[in-house]
Amino acid sequence: MNFYINEKTKVIRKFPGGKYYKNTLSASGVKELEKNLPEGSSLALTYIKDGRFIQLSESNTSRYQSAQRGGTCWYSAFKHTFYGPFFSGPQRDIEKIISDYHKECTGLTLIKAEEDAFVDWFNEQMDDENESRDRLLASFLLKNSSTLREAPRKLLQDFIDSNEVDLTYFAMNRQGRALMDAIKTVSRRLHFNVESAVWEAVKRNGIPSTLDLSSDELSSYYDRAIIKHIWSYDYTDSSWHPVKGLQALIEEIRQASLLAEIDYNLVKVGTGQPALHFTENGEDGYSIFNVMKTEEEEAGEETHVIKIIGAERMQEDGYVYFIDPNDASAPHEPRVIHKISYSLFCHVLLDEHGLSVNKSMAAELFPTVLYRAKKEDTDVVMPASPRRSKRLLSPKIDSKQAPLADNEDQKAHEIKNKKQKFEEFQSYKPSL
Repeated sequence: MNFYINEKTKVIRKFPGGKYYKNTLSASGVKELEKNLPEGSSLALTYIKDGRFIQLSESNTSRYQSAQRGGTCWYSAFKHTFYGPFFSGPQRDIEKIISDYHKECTGLTLIKAEEDAFVDWFNEQMDDENESRDRLLASFLLKNSSTLREAPRKLLQDFIDSNEVDLTYFAMNRQGRALMDAIKTVSRRLHFNVESAVWEAVKRNGIPSTLDLSSDELSSYYDRAIIKHIWSYDYTDSSWHPVKGLQALIEEIRQASLLAEIDYNLVKVGTGQPALHFTENGEDGYSIFNVMKTEEEEAGEETHVIKIIGAERMQEDGYVYFIDPNDASAPHEPRVIHKISYSLFCHVLLDEHGLSVNKSMAAELFPTVLYRAKKEDTDVVMPASPRRSKRLLSPKIDSKQAPLADNEDQKAHEIKNKKQKFEEFQSYKPSL
Protein backbone atom coordinates (compact mmCIF):
# COMPACT_ATOMS: atom_id res chain seq x y z
CA MET A 1 0.00 0.00 0.00
CA ASN A 2 1.38 3.42 -0.98
CA PHE A 3 -0.30 5.38 1.82
CA TYR A 4 -0.33 5.55 5.58
CA ILE A 5 -3.53 7.63 5.35
CA ASN A 6 -5.75 8.04 2.29
CA GLU A 7 -8.89 9.89 3.31
CA LYS A 8 -10.93 12.57 1.59
CA THR A 9 -9.46 15.46 3.59
CA LYS A 10 -6.13 13.87 4.58
CA VAL A 11 -3.51 11.95 2.68
CA ILE A 12 -0.02 10.84 3.77
CA ARG A 13 2.07 8.78 1.39
CA LYS A 14 4.40 6.01 2.59
CA PHE A 15 8.17 6.31 2.03
CA PRO A 16 10.21 3.72 3.97
CA GLY A 17 13.55 4.72 5.46
CA GLY A 18 16.87 4.29 3.66
CA LYS A 19 17.52 4.15 -0.06
CA TYR A 20 16.88 1.32 -2.48
CA TYR A 21 18.59 0.31 -5.73
CA LYS A 22 17.22 -1.47 -8.78
CA ASN A 23 20.72 -2.90 -9.00
CA THR A 24 19.87 -6.62 -8.98
CA LEU A 25 21.10 -9.75 -10.76
CA SER A 26 18.12 -9.60 -13.11
CA ALA A 27 18.64 -5.91 -13.91
CA SER A 28 22.34 -6.53 -14.61
CA GLY A 29 21.59 -9.26 -17.16
CA VAL A 30 23.21 -12.04 -15.13
CA LYS A 31 19.96 -14.04 -14.91
CA GLU A 32 19.67 -13.93 -18.69
CA LEU A 33 23.19 -15.39 -19.01
CA GLU A 34 22.24 -18.28 -16.70
CA LYS A 35 19.93 -19.60 -19.41
CA ASN A 36 23.04 -20.71 -21.34
CA LEU A 37 24.37 -22.77 -18.41
CA PRO A 38 23.66 -26.40 -17.59
CA GLU A 39 20.51 -26.96 -15.58
CA GLY A 40 20.96 -26.23 -11.90
CA SER A 41 23.91 -23.87 -12.46
CA SER A 42 23.87 -20.23 -11.37
CA LEU A 43 26.02 -17.12 -11.64
CA ALA A 44 26.98 -14.53 -9.03
CA LEU A 45 28.31 -10.99 -9.46
CA THR A 46 30.70 -9.58 -6.88
CA TYR A 47 32.27 -6.12 -6.87
CA ILE A 48 34.52 -4.03 -4.63
CA LYS A 49 33.16 -0.89 -2.95
CA ASP A 50 35.02 1.09 -0.29
CA GLY A 51 37.52 -1.76 0.03
CA ARG A 52 34.84 -4.39 0.68
CA PHE A 53 33.57 -7.23 -1.49
CA ILE A 54 29.83 -6.92 -2.15
CA GLN A 55 27.72 -9.56 -3.84
CA LEU A 56 24.90 -8.32 -6.02
CA SER A 57 21.54 -9.39 -4.62
CA GLU A 58 18.66 -11.05 -6.43
CA SER A 59 16.27 -8.44 -5.01
CA ASN A 60 16.26 -4.76 -4.04
CA THR A 61 17.94 -4.15 -0.69
CA SER A 62 17.76 -1.04 1.44
CA ARG A 63 20.90 0.86 2.43
CA TYR A 64 21.71 3.70 4.76
CA GLN A 65 21.72 7.09 3.08
CA SER A 66 24.78 8.98 4.26
CA ALA A 67 25.00 12.74 4.61
CA GLN A 68 24.91 14.83 1.48
CA ARG A 69 27.57 17.49 1.14
CA GLY A 70 27.49 20.83 -0.58
CA GLY A 71 23.87 21.80 -0.06
CA THR A 72 22.61 20.26 -3.32
CA CYS A 73 19.05 19.78 -2.06
CA TRP A 74 17.69 19.93 -5.64
CA TYR A 75 19.37 16.55 -6.21
CA SER A 76 18.56 14.90 -2.88
CA ALA A 77 14.88 15.83 -3.03
CA PHE A 78 14.37 14.78 -6.66
CA LYS A 79 16.37 11.56 -6.67
CA HIS A 80 13.93 8.82 -5.67
CA THR A 81 15.02 6.03 -8.06
CA PHE A 82 18.50 4.47 -8.00
CA TYR A 83 19.69 2.09 -10.67
CA GLY A 84 23.34 1.48 -9.76
CA PRO A 85 26.43 0.54 -11.79
CA PHE A 86 25.20 -2.86 -13.06
CA PHE A 87 21.72 -1.82 -14.17
CA SER A 88 21.35 -2.49 -17.88
CA GLY A 89 19.38 0.29 -19.57
CA PRO A 90 19.41 3.95 -20.68
CA GLN A 91 18.19 5.07 -17.25
CA ARG A 92 21.59 4.19 -15.80
CA ASP A 93 23.35 6.28 -18.47
CA ILE A 94 21.30 9.33 -17.48
CA GLU A 95 21.80 8.60 -13.79
CA LYS A 96 25.60 8.49 -14.20
CA ILE A 97 25.70 11.83 -16.06
CA ILE A 98 23.54 13.52 -13.44
CA SER A 99 25.56 11.92 -10.62
CA ASP A 100 28.79 13.27 -12.12
CA TYR A 101 27.27 16.75 -12.26
CA HIS A 102 26.03 16.43 -8.68
CA LYS A 103 29.54 15.55 -7.49
CA GLU A 104 31.00 18.53 -9.36
CA CYS A 105 28.38 20.84 -7.83
CA THR A 106 29.25 19.54 -4.38
CA GLY A 107 32.92 20.37 -4.96
CA LEU A 108 32.11 23.84 -6.32
CA THR A 109 29.84 24.56 -3.35
CA LEU A 110 32.53 23.61 -0.84
CA ILE A 111 35.08 25.83 -2.61
CA LYS A 112 32.53 28.67 -2.71
CA ALA A 113 31.91 28.38 1.03
CA GLU A 114 35.64 28.56 1.77
CA GLU A 115 36.18 31.49 -0.60
CA ASP A 116 33.17 33.39 0.75
CA ALA A 117 34.38 33.00 4.32
CA PHE A 118 37.80 34.29 3.32
CA VAL A 119 36.33 37.25 1.38
CA ASP A 120 34.27 38.21 4.45
CA TRP A 121 37.43 38.15 6.59
CA PHE A 122 39.34 40.04 3.89
CA ASN A 123 36.74 42.84 3.80
CA GLU A 124 36.86 43.17 7.58
CA GLN A 125 40.57 44.07 7.29
CA MET A 126 39.83 47.08 5.09
CA ASP A 127 39.62 50.36 7.02
CA ASP A 128 37.87 52.25 4.20
CA GLU A 129 36.09 51.64 0.90
CA ASN A 130 39.06 52.42 -1.32
CA GLU A 131 38.84 49.53 -3.80
CA SER A 132 42.45 49.91 -4.94
CA ARG A 133 43.45 48.69 -1.50
CA ASP A 134 41.92 45.27 -2.29
CA ARG A 135 44.79 44.58 -4.67
CA LEU A 136 47.40 45.91 -2.24
CA LEU A 137 46.18 43.74 0.62
CA ALA A 138 45.81 40.71 -1.65
CA SER A 139 49.41 41.12 -2.86
CA PHE A 140 50.67 41.56 0.71
CA LEU A 141 48.87 38.40 1.93
CA LEU A 142 50.21 36.32 -0.93
CA LYS A 143 53.79 37.35 -0.19
CA ASN A 144 53.68 37.23 3.61
CA SER A 145 51.14 34.62 4.70
CA SER A 146 52.33 31.02 4.78
CA THR A 147 49.10 29.77 6.38
CA LEU A 148 46.72 30.51 3.52
CA ARG A 149 44.76 27.45 2.42
CA GLU A 150 44.76 26.40 -1.23
CA ALA A 151 41.36 27.90 -2.18
CA PRO A 152 41.99 31.41 -0.77
CA ARG A 153 45.54 31.43 -2.13
CA LYS A 154 44.36 30.55 -5.64
CA LEU A 155 41.57 33.13 -5.37
CA LEU A 156 44.03 35.88 -4.45
CA GLN A 157 46.48 34.90 -7.19
CA ASP A 158 43.76 34.90 -9.85
CA PHE A 159 42.55 38.26 -8.53
CA ILE A 160 46.04 39.77 -8.78
CA ASP A 161 46.41 38.37 -12.32
CA SER A 162 43.14 39.99 -13.39
CA ASN A 163 42.25 43.62 -14.02
CA GLU A 164 39.58 43.62 -11.32
CA VAL A 165 39.77 45.97 -8.33
CA ASP A 166 37.06 44.52 -6.02
CA LEU A 167 37.72 41.06 -4.60
CA THR A 168 34.09 40.47 -3.61
CA TYR A 169 32.67 40.91 -7.10
CA PHE A 170 35.64 39.10 -8.61
CA ALA A 171 34.95 36.05 -6.43
CA MET A 172 31.19 36.09 -7.14
CA ASN A 173 31.64 36.28 -10.92
CA ARG A 174 34.43 33.72 -10.88
CA GLN A 175 32.20 31.28 -9.01
CA GLY A 176 29.39 32.01 -11.46
CA ARG A 177 31.60 31.18 -14.44
CA ALA A 178 32.74 27.92 -12.84
CA LEU A 179 29.11 26.88 -12.29
CA MET A 180 28.13 27.79 -15.87
CA ASP A 181 31.06 25.77 -17.25
CA ALA A 182 29.87 22.71 -15.29
CA ILE A 183 26.28 23.25 -16.48
CA LYS A 184 27.32 23.58 -20.12
CA THR A 185 29.27 20.32 -19.86
CA VAL A 186 26.41 18.30 -18.37
CA SER A 187 23.95 19.90 -20.82
CA ARG A 188 26.02 18.68 -23.78
CA ARG A 189 26.10 15.17 -22.31
CA LEU A 190 22.32 15.23 -21.88
CA HIS A 191 21.80 16.78 -25.34
CA PHE A 192 20.01 19.73 -23.75
CA ASN A 193 20.26 23.22 -25.25
CA VAL A 194 20.73 25.14 -22.02
CA GLU A 195 21.69 28.37 -23.79
CA SER A 196 18.30 28.46 -25.52
CA ALA A 197 16.45 27.81 -22.24
CA VAL A 198 18.43 30.57 -20.51
CA TRP A 199 17.77 33.04 -23.31
CA GLU A 200 14.01 32.39 -23.12
CA ALA A 201 14.06 33.01 -19.37
CA VAL A 202 16.10 36.19 -19.76
CA LYS A 203 13.68 37.51 -22.39
CA ARG A 204 10.68 36.79 -20.14
CA ASN A 205 12.27 39.06 -17.53
CA GLY A 206 12.54 41.89 -20.05
CA ILE A 207 16.34 41.82 -20.27
CA PRO A 208 17.47 42.61 -23.86
CA SER A 209 20.72 40.63 -23.76
CA THR A 210 22.63 38.20 -21.58
CA LEU A 211 25.55 40.64 -21.91
CA ASP A 212 23.62 42.97 -19.60
CA LEU A 213 24.07 40.45 -16.78
CA SER A 214 27.15 39.75 -14.68
CA SER A 215 28.48 36.19 -14.61
CA ASP A 216 27.07 35.80 -11.12
CA GLU A 217 23.59 36.92 -12.23
CA LEU A 218 23.65 34.85 -15.42
CA SER A 219 24.71 31.70 -13.56
CA SER A 220 21.44 31.72 -11.60
CA TYR A 221 19.53 31.41 -14.92
CA TYR A 222 21.76 28.51 -15.98
CA ASP A 223 21.30 26.87 -12.59
CA ARG A 224 17.49 26.96 -12.74
CA ALA A 225 17.44 25.79 -16.37
CA ILE A 226 19.56 22.67 -15.81
CA ILE A 227 17.79 21.73 -12.57
CA LYS A 228 14.39 21.91 -14.24
CA HIS A 229 15.68 19.78 -17.14
CA ILE A 230 17.12 17.16 -14.78
CA TRP A 231 13.85 17.05 -12.85
CA SER A 232 11.94 16.54 -16.11
CA TYR A 233 13.17 12.93 -16.34
CA ASP A 234 11.07 11.98 -13.30
CA TYR A 235 8.83 14.98 -12.63
CA THR A 236 6.40 17.16 -14.57
CA ASP A 237 4.99 20.62 -13.87
CA SER A 238 2.02 20.53 -11.52
CA SER A 239 -1.00 22.69 -12.34
CA TRP A 240 -1.60 23.41 -8.63
CA HIS A 241 -1.30 26.96 -7.30
CA PRO A 242 -2.30 28.29 -3.85
CA VAL A 243 -5.35 30.00 -5.41
CA LYS A 244 -6.81 26.50 -5.96
CA GLY A 245 -6.81 25.77 -2.25
CA LEU A 246 -5.77 22.98 0.10
CA GLN A 247 -8.26 20.34 -1.08
CA ALA A 248 -6.85 20.59 -4.61
CA LEU A 249 -3.36 20.07 -3.15
CA ILE A 250 -4.57 16.96 -1.31
CA GLU A 251 -5.90 15.53 -4.59
CA GLU A 252 -2.57 16.30 -6.28
CA ILE A 253 -0.61 14.46 -3.55
CA ARG A 254 -3.02 11.54 -3.86
CA GLN A 255 -1.68 11.10 -7.39
CA ALA A 256 2.03 11.40 -6.55
CA SER A 257 4.61 13.18 -4.39
CA LEU A 258 5.63 16.75 -5.22
CA LEU A 259 8.76 18.89 -5.21
CA ALA A 260 8.61 22.43 -3.85
CA GLU A 261 11.10 25.25 -3.32
CA ILE A 262 10.75 27.32 -0.16
CA ASP A 263 12.44 30.28 1.50
CA TYR A 264 14.36 28.45 4.22
CA ASN A 265 15.13 31.63 6.15
CA LEU A 266 11.48 32.09 7.14
CA VAL A 267 11.05 28.80 9.03
CA LYS A 268 12.50 26.87 11.96
CA VAL A 269 12.80 23.21 11.08
CA GLY A 270 13.23 20.42 13.59
CA THR A 271 13.35 21.77 17.12
CA GLY A 272 12.20 19.82 20.17
CA GLN A 273 11.16 16.17 20.22
CA PRO A 274 9.31 14.40 17.39
CA ALA A 275 6.10 12.39 17.63
CA LEU A 276 6.26 8.81 16.39
CA HIS A 277 3.45 7.54 14.13
CA PHE A 278 2.47 4.63 11.86
CA THR A 279 4.73 2.05 13.54
CA GLU A 280 1.99 -0.55 14.00
CA ASN A 281 2.00 -3.92 12.21
CA GLY A 282 5.74 -3.93 11.64
CA GLU A 283 5.78 -0.61 9.75
CA ASP A 284 8.85 1.64 10.06
CA GLY A 285 6.59 4.68 10.41
CA TYR A 286 7.42 8.38 10.58
CA SER A 287 9.08 10.55 13.19
CA ILE A 288 7.20 13.83 12.73
CA PHE A 289 8.50 17.28 13.70
CA ASN A 290 6.62 20.58 13.63
CA VAL A 291 7.86 23.49 11.52
CA MET A 292 7.60 26.95 13.07
CA LYS A 293 7.77 30.47 11.70
CA THR A 294 10.90 32.48 12.51
CA GLU A 295 10.58 35.29 15.05
CA GLU A 296 11.95 37.86 12.62
CA GLU A 297 10.38 38.12 9.18
CA GLU A 298 13.42 38.40 6.93
CA ALA A 299 13.62 36.66 3.56
CA GLY A 300 17.10 35.57 2.58
CA GLU A 301 19.14 34.06 -0.21
CA GLU A 302 18.90 30.50 1.13
CA THR A 303 16.18 28.60 -0.72
CA HIS A 304 15.53 24.94 -0.16
CA VAL A 305 13.89 22.09 -2.10
CA ILE A 306 11.60 19.70 -0.21
CA LYS A 307 9.50 16.68 -1.13
CA ILE A 308 5.80 16.92 -0.24
CA ILE A 309 4.26 13.60 0.76
CA GLY A 310 1.08 14.57 2.61
CA ALA A 311 -1.54 17.18 3.50
CA GLU A 312 -4.66 17.49 5.62
CA ARG A 313 -7.54 19.97 5.66
CA MET A 314 -8.78 21.29 8.99
CA GLN A 315 -11.71 23.58 9.81
CA GLU A 316 -9.52 26.68 10.20
CA ASP A 317 -6.31 25.90 8.32
CA GLY A 318 -4.52 22.64 7.61
CA TYR A 319 -1.09 21.01 7.34
CA VAL A 320 1.44 19.95 4.73
CA TYR A 321 3.86 17.06 5.37
CA PHE A 322 7.25 16.89 3.69
CA ILE A 323 10.60 15.11 3.55
CA ASP A 324 13.57 17.41 4.07
CA PRO A 325 16.76 16.35 2.21
CA ASN A 326 18.71 17.66 5.23
CA ASP A 327 17.60 14.58 7.19
CA ALA A 328 19.51 11.31 7.24
CA SER A 329 17.55 8.12 6.54
CA ALA A 330 18.26 4.55 7.65
CA PRO A 331 16.63 1.26 6.62
CA HIS A 332 14.01 -0.15 9.00
CA GLU A 333 13.92 3.04 11.08
CA PRO A 334 11.22 5.75 11.20
CA ARG A 335 11.79 8.32 8.47
CA VAL A 336 11.98 11.94 9.65
CA ILE A 337 9.02 13.96 8.36
CA HIS A 338 8.10 17.61 8.88
CA LYS A 339 4.67 19.13 9.43
CA ILE A 340 4.02 22.76 8.47
CA SER A 341 0.77 24.69 8.64
CA TYR A 342 -0.80 25.22 5.23
CA SER A 343 -0.83 29.01 5.63
CA LEU A 344 2.87 29.09 6.55
CA PHE A 345 3.66 26.72 3.66
CA CYS A 346 2.02 29.11 1.18
CA HIS A 347 3.87 32.02 2.82
CA VAL A 348 7.31 30.49 2.23
CA LEU A 349 6.55 28.77 -1.10
CA LEU A 350 8.48 30.02 -4.15
CA ASP A 351 7.59 29.74 -7.83
CA GLU A 352 9.70 28.47 -10.72
CA HIS A 353 11.52 31.82 -10.90
CA GLY A 354 12.44 31.81 -7.21
CA LEU A 355 9.81 34.46 -6.34
CA SER A 356 7.23 34.31 -3.57
CA VAL A 357 3.90 32.85 -4.76
CA ASN A 358 2.22 35.85 -3.14
CA LYS A 359 3.36 37.88 -6.14
CA SER A 360 1.29 35.76 -8.53
CA MET A 361 -1.97 35.36 -6.60
CA ALA A 362 -3.75 37.77 -8.97
CA ALA A 363 -1.88 36.79 -12.14
CA GLU A 364 -3.70 35.84 -15.34
CA LEU A 365 -1.27 32.97 -15.95
CA PHE A 366 0.05 31.23 -12.87
CA PRO A 367 3.73 30.23 -12.79
CA THR A 368 4.70 26.65 -11.91
CA VAL A 369 5.11 26.27 -8.15
CA LEU A 370 5.20 22.47 -7.71
CA TYR A 371 6.57 19.50 -9.67
CA ARG A 372 4.74 16.16 -9.62
CA ALA A 373 6.39 12.73 -9.86
CA LYS A 374 5.53 11.07 -13.18
CA LYS A 375 5.26 7.72 -11.45
CA GLU A 376 5.56 6.84 -7.80
CA ASP A 377 7.92 4.03 -6.84
CA THR A 378 7.71 3.57 -3.09
CA ASP A 379 10.24 0.73 -3.15
CA VAL A 380 12.89 3.12 -4.44
CA VAL A 381 13.14 6.29 -2.42
CA MET A 382 15.10 9.53 -2.53
CA PRO A 383 18.43 10.08 -0.80
CA ALA A 384 18.70 12.39 2.16
CA SER A 385 21.26 14.06 4.35
CA PRO A 386 21.61 15.11 8.00
CA ARG A 387 19.23 17.76 9.26
CA ARG A 388 20.72 21.18 9.85
CA SER A 389 18.83 22.47 12.84
CA LYS A 390 15.83 22.98 15.11
CA ARG A 391 13.18 20.41 16.14
CA LEU A 392 9.77 20.89 17.79
CA LEU A 393 7.18 18.54 19.32
CA SER A 394 4.44 17.35 16.99
CA PRO A 395 0.83 16.69 18.04
CA LYS A 396 -0.80 13.28 17.73
CA ILE A 397 -1.95 12.15 14.30
CA ASP A 398 -4.97 9.96 13.64
CA SER A 399 -3.52 6.87 11.91
CA LYS A 400 -6.86 5.41 10.78
CA GLN A 401 -6.82 4.60 7.10
CA ALA A 402 -9.93 4.90 4.97
CA PRO A 403 -10.83 4.62 1.29
CA LEU A 404 -11.69 7.64 -0.80
CA ALA A 405 -15.24 9.06 -0.65
CA ASP A 406 -16.89 5.71 -1.55
CA ASN A 407 -16.31 2.51 -3.53
CA GLU A 408 -17.22 4.13 -6.84
CA ASP A 409 -14.73 6.96 -6.22
CA GLN A 410 -12.08 4.38 -5.32
CA LYS A 411 -12.64 2.42 -8.55
CA ALA A 412 -12.60 5.58 -10.67
CA HIS A 413 -9.40 6.70 -8.97
CA GLU A 414 -7.69 3.33 -9.64
CA ILE A 415 -8.76 3.32 -13.31
CA LYS A 416 -7.47 6.88 -13.77
CA ASN A 417 -4.20 5.95 -12.09
CA LYS A 418 -3.62 2.90 -14.32
CA LYS A 419 -4.46 4.87 -17.47
CA GLN A 420 -2.07 7.67 -16.49
CA LYS A 421 0.81 5.24 -15.77
CA PHE A 422 0.24 3.45 -19.10
CA GLU A 423 0.27 6.73 -21.06
CA GLU A 424 3.45 7.85 -19.27
CA PHE A 425 5.10 4.50 -20.06
CA GLN A 426 4.24 4.87 -23.76
CA SER A 427 5.46 8.46 -24.00
CA TYR A 428 8.70 8.08 -22.00
CA LYS A 429 11.81 8.61 -24.13
CA PRO A 430 15.22 9.35 -22.61
CA SER A 431 16.76 12.45 -24.21
CA LEU A 432 20.11 10.82 -24.86
